Amino acid sequence: MVIIHVDDLLIAGRHQSQGFQAMLKELKSAFDFGKWDVLNEKKPLTYCGGQVFLQSGEIVLSYEQYIKKILPITIPKGRKSESPLTDYEKTKARGLLGAIQWPGAQGVPALLASASIQASEIASNKGESLTNLNKTLRFAKANSEVALRMTKHVEKIDDGILVVFVDAAFGVRTDNASQGGYLIVHTHKDILDGKKCKYSVTSWKSFKLQRVVRSSLGAEAQAMAAAMEELYFVKLFMVMLLHPGLSVRQGQEELKKRPSVVVTDCRALYDALNRANVATTQDKRVAIECLVIGSMIKETGSILRWVSSERQLADGLTKVTARQDFVEQLKGGYIQLIFDPDFTAAKKKTAEERKRSMLATTSNIAWATATSVATGLQGCDSAEDGGETLWMSFLMALMVIGATMCTGGVVYVVKKIYGMIVNWIYKNKKETGSQTPEEWDDYATAERCRDSADRWSYMHSEEVERREHLERVLEERGQHIDVLVETISDLNNTIQSFHERGTQPTEEELTLFRHDVLITRYGMVWHINPECGHLRHTTAQTYRPCINCVGRQD
Repeated sequence: MVIIHVDDLLIAGRHQSQGFQAMLKELKSAFDFGKWDVLNEKKPLTYCGGQVFLQSGEIVLSYEQYIKKILPITIPKGRKSESPLTDYEKTKARGLLGAIQWPGAQGVPALLASASIQASEIASNKGESLTNLNKTLRFAKANSEVALRMTKHVEKIDDGILVVFVDAAFGVRTDNASQGGYLIVHTHKDILDGKKCKYSVTSWKSFKLQRVVRSSLGAEAQAMAAAMEELYFVKLFMVMLLHPGLSVRQGQEELKKRPSVVVTDCRALYDALNRANVATTQDKRVAIECLVIGSMIKETGSILRWVSSERQLADGLTKVTARQDFVEQLKGGYIQLIFDPDFTAAKKKTAEERKRSMLATTSNIAWATATSVATGLQGCDSAEDGGETLWMSFLMALMVIGATMCTGGVVYVVKKIYGMIVNWIYKNKKETGSQTPEEWDDYATAERCRDSADRWSYMHSEEVERREHLERVLEERGQHIDVLVETISDLNNTIQSFHERGTQPTEEELTLFRHDVLITRYGMVWHINPECGHLRHTTAQTYRPCINCVGRQD
């Protein structure tokens, strides 16, 4: 298989195959490659800005190094967020937006919804878009270590199945348009039996829905129509890979023989697609859309499933507020389709129930256990039983910490234990009345500290990022000064050559040096024409010539 992007090639094949080696030899003889790298566990490959690793049989795609090099926008102190963007700020905002969009489209799905939605803010000339873009960059840097992992999740290719998660957010964009998103993964067919399975991400997209709709049902239908088209393409592509000799028509006939799953969290859409007569839907456009979707579901041999929103992986592709949960889901590395006969929506669950459900569905057993125990600890913070429940909870928590030491679950459990300790001391003191007013303030402060525990890590990473940014700015300023010193040195050498010749410069030379010199921020040359094409998209600083050197009389 050969993947081509402009003039970059990524080639995969069986290394031991003589045919593959012969093809590589022929390819190298036909083209003059500037660089040729081979992927192994000791050295990664760099392709389109991302690094491709081979780790324990898994292919890992990371954009951590790329994201670390992106610089935030410098916002002047005192600038009001409601002020419209200037032309200069628009240029900076679009530059940062493009830098965020690239990894989002290539290997960091959690960035794509933010980039798409914030693009509409720039188009609407909103000043708050600068702050929002910097927040998105901060989020990207804080989660840059989360990479896409292409793991071996089936022993036989026939045991694999494609699952597409589809979601839409009604009217979330600045222009009141809706946002759609889908995520296609390849996993084991045991997913149909409710088992938890590993998966590999195959395709994803976050996009503005082209047609304005009157309800969330219309938005969900539009998003699913787009997702079904992508599923059709990906599924046909995989069939053609497995059976190279088939024609496109023959490949289309094979689609029904290989099941796939379409997952939505919209109960109204789920009911409409399962209804025998969709003409009863009030919105006729939505009814037509449902007919098209139903036809594509049959053509692709797909099965429609409903899940609650916290189990919907595509939720993070339609809402900025869901991006952190999306990262946690990708970290888990598992998916599970659980049928809920009561169709309990996420908004009817508590935040703790949604978190526990999400982690239990998308993470490993240790994470789910950690969440469950931490939730239990939170409910065992009273001192009614003489503190026995507290110490039993401590023992239980220690066992879980040992089980989850290799995962992120230990952080979650420890945080809950800390909150439980503060609550227990606080309530015990309150019930016994053994505290002074000053102690009340201390315990109130302790409680506030517990609430601030989550923000500490974020503030620390923000401070580190700020220091790194200042170091990069100083380095850039130093490079700029070096360029200026070098330019001035060249001018002095030229003038010195005139003195060494013992002759006066010609009128043409004097005319040249009577002009102001323009030097760009990172330029290695100087300009005398303000209309030069190299100065169109950058800012140049003007330097006047020395009067004594060129005899300027102004």
